[in-house]
Amino acid sequence: ELDIISPQVLVPDNITIETDNQNGAAATFNPQAIDNVDELLTPTCNYTTGSIFPVGTTTVTCTATDAAGNTGTGTFTITVAYTPPPDTTPPVVIVPSNIAVTTSVISGYYVSFDVTATDDVGVTFGPTCSQSSDSIFPVGTTTVTCTATDAAGNNGSNSFNVIVEFTGISIPDWIKEVAGFWHLGDINDDSFLLAISYLIQNDIIVIPATESG
Repeated sequence: ELDIISPQVLVPDNITIETDNQNGAAATFNPQAIDNVDELLTPTCNYTTGSIFPVGTTTVTCTATDAAGNTGTGTFTITVAYTPPPDTTPPVVIVPSNIAVTTSVISGYYVSFDVTATDDVGVTFGPTCSQSSDSIFPVGTTTVTCTATDAAGNNGSNSFNVIVEFTGISIPDWIKEVAGFWHLGDINDDSFLLAISYLIQNDIIVIPATESG
């Protein structure tokens, strides 16, 4: 009797794989085939099991041929879905080196600086600093901290110091008050001279050196 019945190729259901690898993912499968006379056949596929499948949908076709030359076919799809890995890298905040300035104004000094930020995905907020550029910095050392945020909510920060050195003359308020009291006659000359002595000892009033004799 002439065999005209094609083998039945048994393939898996459509396969979906999720991966965080942009190059794709490996998939394994085990197709089978049987003939009308219960002959077990080994089908061949256009992709082998364990192959790396790219992101997207790929159709796998498997065929089997029996002894009479009848060929059966089965198909299924392998879908690789790419899911980016979570972003855990914070932005990099680039700040200047410590800034040192001098001023003769006791209230401070205007200081300008530039701050930038970079991120592997993108900065969505910032950088912002605890004290803005072109503002008055007081005499002494001020630490400026700058932060930036990316779309994943990661925060990056960096800091630097602004050092303002006062080079002017600063007369304490109590000395000003003593001078006023002396001018009004409310204190004697000795009390006023104590204030003058303080100014000399603290180099606010500088007495030129003189030669003895």
